[in-house]
Amino acid sequence: MLFRNDDFFEIPFRPPYEFISAATFLVCSISSILLPIGLKIPPEPGQVIAAVLFIIAVWQFSKGFSKHQELASLKKGGVEFMDSSEIKKKYEEAKAKKKFWLGKGFYWDNDKVQRAHYIRNRGIEKLLPQHLSGQKEFNGAHWVHGLGKHDEGDVEPNIDILNGMVIIYGTTGSGKTRLYEVLISQAIERGEAVIFIDPKGDKDMPKIMEATCRRYGISDKYLYFHPAKPEISVRLDVLKNWNRYTEIASRIRMALPVEGKGDSFSEFAWKVVNDIVGAEIYINEKPNLFRIKNYISGGVAELAQRALEKYCESKLSKEQIKSYINNGGGQAPGAKASKLDVYISVYQNLLADQQDGVINDIVELAKHDRDHLAKMVPILTPLLTKLTTGPLRELLSPDDSDPYDNRLIADNKKIVAEGMVLCMALDSLSDSTIGSAIGSMELADLATVAGDRYNYVGEDQYVPVNIFIDEAAEVLNDSVIQLMNKGRGSLFRMYLATQTVSDLVARLGSKEKANMVMGNANTTICLRVKGTDTAEQVCKILDKVDILSIESNVSLNNSGPNALGEKSLKYTESKKKTQDYAIHPSMLLNLPPLHFFAFVSGAQGAYKCKIPIIRYDS
Repeated sequence: MLFRNDDFFEIPFRPPYEFISAATFLVCSISSILLPIGLKIPPEPGQVIAAVLFIIAVWQFSKGFSKHQELASLKKGGVEFMDSSEIKKKYEEAKAKKKFWLGKGFYWDNDKVQRAHYIRNRGIEKLLPQHLSGQKEFNGAHWVHGLGKHDEGDVEPNIDILNGMVIIYGTTGSGKTRLYEVLISQAIERGEAVIFIDPKGDKDMPKIMEATCRRYGISDKYLYFHPAKPEISVRLDVLKNWNRYTEIASRIRMALPVEGKGDSFSEFAWKVVNDIVGAEIYINEKPNLFRIKNYISGGVAELAQRALEKYCESKLSKEQIKSYINNGGGQAPGAKASKLDVYISVYQNLLADQQDGVINDIVELAKHDRDHLAKMVPILTPLLTKLTTGPLRELLSPDDSDPYDNRLIADNKKIVAEGMVLCMALDSLSDSTIGSAIGSMELADLATVAGDRYNYVGEDQYVPVNIFIDEAAEVLNDSVIQLMNKGRGSLFRMYLATQTVSDLVARLGSKEKANMVMGNANTTICLRVKGTDTAEQVCKILDKVDILSIESNVSLNNSGPNALGEKSLKYTESKKKTQDYAIHPSMLLNLPPLHFFAFVSGAQGAYKCKIPIIRYDS
């Protein structure tokens, strides 16, 4: 400890001066044995003195060795490797205790806080010059982990803290994907549903997830989705699950590029889609992206006619309709009206007091000027065209009646209910608009499934659902906030990884919504980040603490009547206490890859952790 009581304070990481005194006492001890021999006096007194001096020398050496180890430990925070069999054992041990393995580390107590601030203020290069080569080798300040190397052990928080949201901050190359690897593998081992949404499409994660499923005998539950790899991808119906059909239009609006949201064009686009979907459901036609796009680009006349025909025939007999038409209803003299116009006339004249909102909407849309309609949905049409062109047509608008397509059709309700494992790559590097749109609709669909489960499924039937989102700022929308609010009650566990707080603000459109996301996090994990804003935001999770230091002062006193009078030199030391972050932002900016601080719910503090590089068997 840095301080033993209120009157004692020891500067950490000082040189081991005790080695000098230990050597001195050892020499004196040896001399006490040899001197009586030379002087030819009785040896007994010298032996007694030698024994006492030797004990003091050993005591001084042990104190010096402790100080030496204190310095040497700063070099022990580097990269470690672990075989897959060994880490699998750790997963199983944590599971048996109803915990999960978060890595190797230690609790960030007051002792570590004081030592870290001392190093930060003095500079590691002054304390340990040879450390500089190690810092370059390990790409970061690995001395931070060295502070608690002697206290290091397996960090195993209770599994219950995951029943909410975990937010992970980390810049590119800091180890977010490897951390996800550890968390996802354990969720699969526990037999829980896993959905991993990866905007960029990590190459290793699908292999790891598939291998983990195979290792636990659930290969049939592994699903893979990738827009650029349709031949090995499952087909995913992202519009299948809804409680009110208006959710479908909202889901598609969420998928619009950021610049297309929140204006009159967006509102009009929502109404167009909603009118189409309402009519489709009325005639028992399953809505999908491909049909909606065709109705918008090709017109809704045929859809409106089928809806009108069904509605009119449900209210009137065929004889009444036929008689009205034969008597010239719906037709101008000398003109031949279309079937749609005829049924509009029947609806407006014979059923004027029995009209329906869905039918009114689709009729209004059918009569809308096509050119004006095209101008009012300038962002919606290109997006739907991209989502329904080429392989994406079958992937996102699956046709279960196609006898030539044997690929599995999956939906989130099925994935959740059966505890399946979905690795969903969005290929945002190829087309960020498409990747973002698919991710947004997937999250909106999951929000519906969560709400449905919360309202209608008994808690005893819940299988925990783990939703991992890498580069979350690429796909976040209001549905994520819904998932966070409903998630705990329906046992949906959210894991969001992002690079900076600013990314969340830019994606969600306001700092208030970003704060809402961050405030909902039960657990925060921070790897190396860029930008002091993010680092400070994370460090504010913990209250500021008292930092102790020694302040020295030297003064020269002149006590004589003139310049030749007596002079005295006065040296004083005082203990100084200041307030500062328990974890300073500069430490988060310089963490090595795979190192992180975990602010675990209920721990009243933080853990300093690192995860090893896992060596998998062939």
